[in-house]
Amino acid sequence: MSSSFQGLPGFFAAHYAHSVRAVDGGMTGYVSYWDGGILEFDLSDTTDPVFVGRTIYPAGSSGDGHSMTPYDVGGTRYILQNDEDFDPTPDVLVTSSATGSLIGDGIQAFWSGALLTAGGQTVTGIVHDAGDGCRPSDYAGATGKIALADTIDPFYVGIITGWPEPPCSIGEQALLAAAAGASAFVSNLVSPDDAYQLSPGVSSRTFGQAIAGLSVFQIADIDDLAAGIRAAVGTVTLTVTAQTPSWGYVRVFRQDAGDEWQQVGAFTDAPHAYDEFPTPPGSWSVHNTEVLGDRAYSSWYSNGIVAIDLSDPTQPQQVGQFVPDTSKRHANSLGTGPAEVWGVAIDPETGIIYASDMRTGLWIVQPTGAAASLE
Repeated sequence: MSSSFQGLPGFFAAHYAHSVRAVDGGMTGYVSYWDGGILEFDLSDTTDPVFVGRTIYPAGSSGDGHSMTPYDVGGTRYILQNDEDFDPTPDVLVTSSATGSLIGDGIQAFWSGALLTAGGQTVTGIVHDAGDGCRPSDYAGATGKIALADTIDPFYVGIITGWPEPPCSIGEQALLAAAAGASAFVSNLVSPDDAYQLSPGVSSRTFGQAIAGLSVFQIADIDDLAAGIRAAVGTVTLTVTAQTPSWGYVRVFRQDAGDEWQQVGAFTDAPHAYDEFPTPPGSWSVHNTEVLGDRAYSSWYSNGIVAIDLSDPTQPQQVGQFVPDTSKRHANSLGTGPAEVWGVAIDPETGIIYASDMRTGLWIVQPTGAAASLE
């Protein structure tokens, strides 16, 4: 890996240590490593931690492993993994007739003229190679085809010695593709990184109108999809398939015989968190989860506190919810709107939940009924 920004698509493509949790009397450590999942370490010798295994994301995931909570039941340990994902725009998987079984992770530009909004939606077509894609002549013959062009990442100008100034922006490329009548535009991001969101770099008020109807996707040059397409002889087709739109949610993992952690369940039923696009104003991602008995309590930003039944950890069920009122207080950059519950803590003696809302402060909540732990 040559860059920390090599990660899964979506909100933030990156690998880095975000948070750590120690259990088993400090002998086991779990490090939340964002798109790298949760890494388990044996800390028996604290001067020489030993890597044991990690949680494995299924294909088409957005990553963003923010934090974890262990849940032990019947002699089995589960990991409740909180993926903090703030971009519900569906990620995409990209394939081509030239690259066979090779599947590339991609993203949709948030400013795209036409978005895929539901899982399974596709864009497919014949590829037109526009090269660096900065001149109208690069798109001659692109009508009705998917235009492919290299986009130089402006981030590395002055950081990597000799990194060139981009000859044009991704937005200018999209304008040229739209003017040529292309059915879609695929940006091949040239950088040490995976695909991630770039602003169009175009200030024209008519930009949105000019690219109306044009889907704009991005893949990473390091994935070799573009190279494979360009090396092929004859006509090449390309297919872009949308994944299920989602904010971040709770994944459940169990360790296999090889010490890796495989996903065995998920909780996606919090309002607006999964399979909905666009969503109402608010932040609909999970942030943190704590466990008492067979109940999990998740701070879920605009969903407040979500209570989850873990009786069957492979099929978590929502059994309660508390949402602070909408408020104008302490809006800051979040603006006026729904709750933004960030932290959650449990008093194990009373079952009382303490929750921090970034708008309205501390809330003290007593779970009742099905939301209450049996302990």
